[in-house]
Amino acid sequence: MNPLLLAESLVALYNQGGPYTTEQLSAVYCADITFTDPAHSIAGLPALCAYLNHQYGNVQSCHFALAGTWLSGDTLFIEWEMAVRHPALKSGQTITVNGLSRLQYRTSAENISQVFLHRDYFDLGQLLYENVPVIGAINRQLKKGLTR
Repeated sequence: MNPLLLAESLVALYNQGGPYTTEQLSAVYCADITFTDPAHSIAGLPALCAYLNHQYGNVQSCHFALAGTWLSGDTLFIEWEMAVRHPALKSGQTITVNGLSRLQYRTSAENISQVFLHRDYFDLGQLLYENVPVIGAINRQLKKGLTR
């Protein structure tokens, strides 16, 4: 699989929503995947499957839009925008989060590329802290103080 097609496959996988199976994830991830985001670090395909099913369990909707891709050797960078709705965040309204994923992949003898390292970079405050009633107000006040 071409690395740029790998990016499109990942976005399509995440846009289908859960529940996920290890068989679905193995189409793009190696069995020894290491997945890291601002809140968690996960090792192995079964653990990633459990993590995604937990994270997406109460999500009302989630859509990723691909904003750009960059390739450097065996590392693929994906810029994305996520639009997500969760009943516990912002009263169930849509939240938009911008992020970047760094993906390192291996290509097999059969010319199949699979990700063995997935690291997401995004502002956790943009997703969570700004959208929880009490914490959100405090976070916004802190941000205002930094811009003075």
